[in-house]
Amino acid sequence: MPRNILRLIAWYILLLLHSQYIHNATSQHMKYIRGKTYEDKTNNVPTSLPSTRFFMTSSSSSEATGRLTYNHGPLISQVKVILILWGGSSKVRYASNLQKFYSAIVTKSDWFYLLSQEYSTVNQTIDYGSLYFTYSFNLAPIGRIVSRDEIERHIQHLMDQGSIPPPDVNTYYAIHLAPKTSPNDFCIYSCAWHSSFLYNGDTNKTQQQQLIYYGVIPDQDSCPNGCGTGLSSLFSTTSHELAEAITDPTGEGWMDRTMYAEVADLCWDNGTTMGSDGKVYVIQQIWSNSKGTCESGMTIPTIRPTRKPLSPRKSPSKKKY
Repeated sequence: MPRNILRLIAWYILLLLHSQYIHNATSQHMKYIRGKTYEDKTNNVPTSLPSTRFFMTSSSSSEATGRLTYNHGPLISQVKVILILWGGSSKVRYASNLQKFYSAIVTKSDWFYLLSQEYSTVNQTIDYGSLYFTYSFNLAPIGRIVSRDEIERHIQHLMDQGSIPPPDVNTYYAIHLAPKTSPNDFCIYSCAWHSSFLYNGDTNKTQQQQLIYYGVIPDQDSCPNGCGTGLSSLFSTTSHELAEAITDPTGEGWMDRTMYAEVADLCWDNGTTMGSDGKVYVIQQIWSNSKGTCESGMTIPTIRPTRKPLSPRKSPSKKKY
């Protein structure tokens, strides 16, 4: 089924659902955009979905009206990507490519430099980060629907067991699912989503309470008509969630409040960027506030003072999950 037809069907479904939801400004938030969803679990209380959050861009334009405003919430200043291969590296499609992609994009790319220049604030500078840790979650449930709550419980358990690094203000857990494993709204309303929840600390109380920022990217090839296939579609969706998690991890960062859209939601087209490894990668274009257009990146100056990228972390010494 062509993408345009799928989008029309999705839009029709959203219109039907529109009458079933009541606006609640303090409720759990979810918005639908280009088939992707963002969820801000305010107070972690699931309630009704605000009808104003339903928005789809037109396929005939790569740009959308509106500008992003900063809402005084946290940003991820120097992202440490924790890549979790849900089902194991042998089950997650393109696992080795994902490791190369994250490492090349966050350590140095003109796409990431655009994020830094456009969306750093006086108190929070967005700078290059690293692919900090990769975990092959071989014991993860696969081949069925996995709920958001189930994913969060597993992530907390992995932290408690010392299988993955604990969270801090810069940690982003990128969870890539094996084929035929997804939340129940995948390929109906969404291709991927990012969110946050409160981690209460490990059982030994060595880790304090901390918000966990994470993204869930199901197998895109499992939804060929809605999400696309191949590395280009996977990298586009992956970069979409990465950009929005960095600039709006809790729903209080950079957002167009009139549309409830984030930095990648205002754009439709893909672009390319040069990674730190010298290779060209497909990415989702992001909104440039200064130009009022969708851009693939910004020219990096020859000399730019910056902190050194974080070194990748070795496996934790605690017992495995």
